[in-house]
Amino acid sequence: MDDLIWKQIREHRKIGLVRTGMLAQMLEAAAAVHSDPPITDAEIRDQAAMLFIAGHDTTSAALAWFRYLLSQYPEVERRVLHEVDTVIGERPAVNDDVPKLSYLEMVVRESMRLYPVAGFLYGREAVEDVQLGGFTLWRGSWVFIAPYIVHRDARLFPNPEVFDPDRFAPGRIDEIPPNSFIPFGGGPRICAGNRLALMQIVLLAATILQRFRIVLDPAPPEKELGILLRPKEALHMCALARSNRAAC
Repeated sequence: MDDLIWKQIREHRKIGLVRTGMLAQMLEAAAAVHSDPPITDAEIRDQAAMLFIAGHDTTSAALAWFRYLLSQYPEVERRVLHEVDTVIGERPAVNDDVPKLSYLEMVVRESMRLYPVAGFLYGREAVEDVQLGGFTLWRGSWVFIAPYIVHRDARLFPNPEVFDPDRFAPGRIDEIPPNSFIPFGGGPRICAGNRLALMQIVLLAATILQRFRIVLDPAPPEKELGILLRPKEALHMCALARSNRAAC
C-alpha cells in the first residue's frame, strides 16, 4: 500500500496538478496553503493512507445495513427507485447527481443512524475539569462516546427504533440537536472522509438500484461488533433484475 500511494504522489508531481480525484485535490490544497513549515509529501501520504484504510471496510458495512433496511420497507424502496429512475435513468451515475438524489441520501443517513459503522469507538480526553450529567470529569479523564447509543436516545430522536428517513428531510433535520447524529464523529476530529464516504455510498447504491432490487434471503442479520458494527458472518441478499421500471 505504501508503495502504491508513493507511486501515485510521484506521478502526480511529475505531470503537475492536472489530474482529478481525491489525491489531486489534496496535493492542490497543500500547495495553496502557505504554512511554515510547508505541508510535506509525507503528510499527504499519511492522509491518503488514512482514507485508503478507513474508507473501504466502513463503506461496505454501511452499504450492507442500507441494503438490509431497504429490503424491509417497500414504500421507502419504491420512493428510492422512483428517484433513481427519474434523476439518472439508464446512464451512469456521476458526482453531480448526488444533490439531486436527496431522498436516497436521507435513507442512507437514517440507515447510518440506526447502524453507525463506528458504533462505539470515539474517545475524548477532558482538557479541564468539567461537570457533565451530574458527574465530575477530572482533567485527563477519558470519555468514550457510543454513536449506536446516542442515535437511539429518545430525547434526541423521537421513536428512535423506527426507521424514518424523513427525519433528515428539509425542515425536520433542523430538529436534530447538534452533535446528535455522529456516524463520522464530530468536532475538530470529525472523519476527514465523511463527505467522500457519503458520496460513495449514494452513488454505489444508485448504480446498483438502477438495475436490481435487493431482497433479503432468508433471515435478518445478527449484529457483530468488532472494530466495526457489521452484519455477523454474511448478509445474504438476492439481486432481482428490474425488468419493468414503470411498475416501481
